Amino acid sequence: MDLVVAHLAENIGLEPAIMRVMGRLRIVLQDAIEGGNPADMALVLGPGGTEARLE
Repeated sequence: MDLVVAHLAENIGLEPAIMRVMGRLRIVLQDAIEGGNPADMALVLGPGGTEARLE
């Protein structure tokens, strides 16, 4: 989770990144369980990402 926040914060800032990851914790945890890449997850959660298809 921390790595996803770190990657996402590069684009939207730390506080918005924390809030976005916390708000979508189920998606992040499922991706982590499946061995997902934190940088890829940050892209999905970022502005214009494709998070809607994951929910």
